[in-house]
Amino acid sequence: MNNLVLRTDKNSYFAGETIYGVVYLDICSPTSANGIKIIITGQEGYCLTEIESGKIEEDQCDHIDFAFHVYETDGPLPIGHYKCPFRKTLPDYCPNTFHCDQQNKQFTYQLSISYMIKASLVGAENMSDWHNLIIKDKGSKNLSKSAFEDIESSLQLPKYLGLLKGNITTKARLDKHIYHPSETVKLHLDVQNDSGKTITGIDIQLIQELNVKPSRSRSISRSSDSGINQDVDFLLHKDQPRFDLTCDGGKTVLWKRQGGIGNNTNINKGLSTIFIELSNKDGQNICPSTKGRFVTCLYKILVTIMLQNNNVLNITVPIGNVDPLEENQWENTNYLWMYDCSMHQNKKFDSYVPQEILESEYFSTFPGFEIL
Repeated sequence: MNNLVLRTDKNSYFAGETIYGVVYLDICSPTSANGIKIIITGQEGYCLTEIESGKIEEDQCDHIDFAFHVYETDGPLPIGHYKCPFRKTLPDYCPNTFHCDQQNKQFTYQLSISYMIKASLVGAENMSDWHNLIIKDKGSKNLSKSAFEDIESSLQLPKYLGLLKGNITTKARLDKHIYHPSETVKLHLDVQNDSGKTITGIDIQLIQELNVKPSRSRSISRSSDSGINQDVDFLLHKDQPRFDLTCDGGKTVLWKRQGGIGNNTNINKGLSTIFIELSNKDGQNICPSTKGRFVTCLYKILVTIMLQNNNVLNITVPIGNVDPLEENQWENTNYLWMYDCSMHQNKKFDSYVPQEILESEYFSTFPGFEIL
């Protein structure tokens, strides 16, 4: 039986990054196939069902729609073992891979941003191989290079019978810019209290903002050799409604630490590190953050410091990005015949890989390329 295996250099990419891959063919019986085709897709969609009325609101759009050949012959592929390398650059705008299937008091909802790559034979039997891709937007890559900065908030209060004024100042900083679901955030909090008022309590909340902004416009151009690369505002219109899918105006408290502090001198002099798990109240991993054409999911930490006489100081610390989890999906897929394949490419295709790249680290982990 003939066999086809698709491999890529990794399963997680940033928007704008190049995918390097190899299609392996084991042709052991006659076939009418005369080539290999790659399809790369990226779709965003939502389906909201109003619980009371049963009314459904749904839509979808494409972020990527690539279809291209990596190898082609004038006649049927002869019996043998083939390896056909390829490369393809992703569009600059690709929102984070995302999936959420939940419900609230008003809706049940399914939200998805997913990417897939598939290789198949051309002109022959239905033989293909595919796998999901984890795509991260460019924001994660840029965030990882940016410097850490404190977020500061202060409140001026009267003291000494109102003749003088004092300040309470809070500085907050996270231990890093990018997290993954189930990770623990380290919040560094520094409180300088010269207000003359005793701090009576502190609340710390992990908040999710999740909403869907529908679009009625679906005029998306497609191309066989160039992916969809449109501006993020292409399908968004200010006069259209937005569905807030989380509680309290689109905000859900996923984690909360609350309690009175009283005259504890530690809080008046400053706190060191507070640990916050990126999970919901049931202990399940949170969704990744994303900024799609329809779906937006963001996270932040809200710190509320309470003082005497009902004075309150708030400070909001945005979480830069919660990236999707990565999975190893190529276990037990290296067959012995994959190490004994002849190389086949067509220079006329944009997916052609020059020799210097074939000898680089991008292909060093593929079967049959280790000795290059």
